[in-house]
Amino acid sequence: MFNKENNIIKIDFQSNKLYKNDNLLFTKSLLDMINYKEFNKELFEKEEYQDTITTYINRKHENSIKKQYNPLVVNLYNNGSIIINNSIYSLKDFFIVFDDKLNNFHIKCINNDYSNEDIDYNKSVRFIDTTAFINLIKCTDIKDNKILVNDINILNKLVSNWDGYIHSEVLETDSIINKRITEVDTNG
Repeated sequence: MFNKENNIIKIDFQSNKLYKNDNLLFTKSLLDMINYKEFNKELFEKEEYQDTITTYINRKHENSIKKQYNPLVVNLYNNGSIIINNSIYSLKDFFIVFDDKLNNFHIKCINNDYSNEDIDYNKSVRFIDTTAFINLIKCTDIKDNKILVNDINILNKLVSNWDGYIHSEVLETDSIINKRITEVDTNG
């Protein structure tokens, strides 16, 4: 008798002979059945991922037909810049970095010209995908598809107080179902 409660992940069977270990006797068909269960689990996870991607693509298509987005936000999102200390950086170079267990958000730029302090983090999200980006647009001057940041502390404060969500102001982010990025509740 085979105990169904055992958690056997995978057994490789190299020949057509029986395999005997202690008081257990495995046949090729039993081993195939156990391996098939594990194969199905992996297949299910791949199908689940594909379903998520398909849902996103379908939502993106529906939103492109049904909704109109603010062109100012869309242009900044697609190819906008930010001016900090009289230097121009692409908005796509900025990320919010954080530790997924702590409530500590920081702005980081992948452009070598912009110096940031070394920050310990294990998660990141593109700044332009976050609600902090939308809040920055609301509180700064914008000219020629460039956000002018007169005080770096404003940007740092917006990022450190980020609510942990992705915005819905452009097609790409609006089509995402679960907009919560962080695991911690930053709203108290």
